[in-house]
Order: sequence, then structure tokens, then C-alpha cells
Amino acid sequence: MFDNLLTSLDVPPAIALRRLIFGHRVTEMIAVATRLGLADLLGDTTQSAAELAPHIQVDPGALHRLLRALSSVGIVLAHEHDRFALTPIGQCLRSDAPDSQRAWVLLESADFFQQAWADLDTAVQTGTPAAEHALGMPFYQYMTSHADVGAIFQQAMAEASQLAAEAVVAAYQIPPYARVVDVGGGYGTLLTAILQAHPTARGVLFDRPEVVAGARPP
Repeated sequence: MFDNLLTSLDVPPAIALRRLIFGHRVTEMIAVATRLGLADLLGDTTQSAAELAPHIQVDPGALHRLLRALSSVGIVLAHEHDRFALTPIGQCLRSDAPDSQRAWVLLESADFFQQAWADLDTAVQTGTPAAEHALGMPFYQYMTSHADVGAIFQQAMAEASQLAAEAVVAAYQIPPYARVVDVGGGYGTLLTAILQAHPTARGVLFDRPEVVAGARPP
């Protein structure tokens, strides 16, 4: 994924490294925009910060600076008269987008997730999971104890599965009347895509009981 990063950016190595270092800032910018619901509010329109701010009760000037920052990383496009519109990348932050990554943003920027990553040095030094050290319990136990966290995680996994579903369905030939077992299948996003493409197949979704309870039939 990063093999040709330096050459593809066509910038000095030190500048390329700085861009990587600043990645956490970009994540937080996108996370704030997502928590504010900016993508849903913008939709297919072009609006200014002054027009958007009253809907989400934020400072117009600060929102304008956030939108300018988001335009620098390709989330929104700046137009004349300080107006902004979503780019194709920004559209993926909408809750109604077929390839939405909204839940993934909320997961990646969540405090518990950031705590686990902040403990990466412990994982490297000891070989033990960083999340377990940071959260005081195994990761999946933490999700079971925090239903809101578990819901965000499963929705993020569903979004990731949706991105891969079409390619997986095209890559594998499922015999008629086969039984497909998806182990750790979350809400069944991938299994649903397979069964829709192969109506005679039967599917088994295997995951924790509280996760399977949130799955929808294909």
C-alpha cells in the first residue's frame, strides 16, 4: 500500500514524512465533521459556513476554517463566495451513502480506540494486545460491556464488508444449494451479498449472540 508513497507524492522525503505524521490531525478534522453531521447537511448542495452553522449550533468562523482545512484534504470543494460542496470522497461521510464510511470514522476517532493506539509502545515491548492493556480487559469483552461501542464497531465492520462484497461475490463460484458459513460475520453484510447473488444457497451467520441479533435477513 505504501511501497511507492515517496515517489508517487513527488516531494522530498522529509515532507512526505511530515504528511504521514500529520495524519492524526486529518483524522480528527474528518471526525469532527462527521460528528457534526456536515456531510448529511451539505448533501448535494453548495453552502457557506454562515448558512450551515445555525443548523448545528457552532461558531461560523471556526466552521469556515474547518471547511477550508477539509478542502485541503479533498473532503469538500471550495467555491466562490466562501461556499463549499462535498467531493466524491466527502459523499462517503453521508449516512445514506451506499458506500458510507461514517461509522468507521466514528470508530477510528473514538476515545477507547485512540487509547488503544496510544498504548502501541506497550504492545511492541511486551507482545500483549495494546487494547487489553489500555482498556483493562480484552477488546471484545469491552465491546460487550459497552453496547454503544459494540454497535459502532459492528457498523464499521459492515461498511468494510460492503466495500469488499461485490469483489468477493465475483471471485468465488458458489455451487447450487451450497451452505455458506460466515464466521465472525457481524451483521451479515457479506453473507447477504453472497446469498442475494446465489438464491439457492443457504447461509449460516456465526458471531456473538448480541451481534447476530442485530443482523437483518437477506
